[in-house]
Amino acid sequence: MNIEKKDWYIIIQMEKFPFLKNNQVAVLRAESATGIVCDEQFHRCITKNQKTFTVFQSIEDAGLYIDKIMATQSDFEFVIYGPGQRFLKFISKYQ
Repeated sequence: MNIEKKDWYIIIQMEKFPFLKNNQVAVLRAESATGIVCDEQFHRCITKNQKTFTVFQSIEDAGLYIDKIMATQSDFEFVIYGPGQRFLKFISKYQ
């Protein structure tokens, strides 16, 4: 019996990257085990209406938020971006 292999892809439109001013940063959350992006309530993002980015006034404020979450929910990882979607930092319990 021959089984033809097919690749299936699901494309989900996420919230657009926010416009950041001055020292603001944006944080994106994802499940550590799967890499699936989560919204601010840590639910898997399945619609474009979910808020995927959280804006903070500084990278220090973002770090405090992430530290607080990691203390109770270490099964998530975080990416901090600066203006223009510039990658600043990746934070995970596996670092």
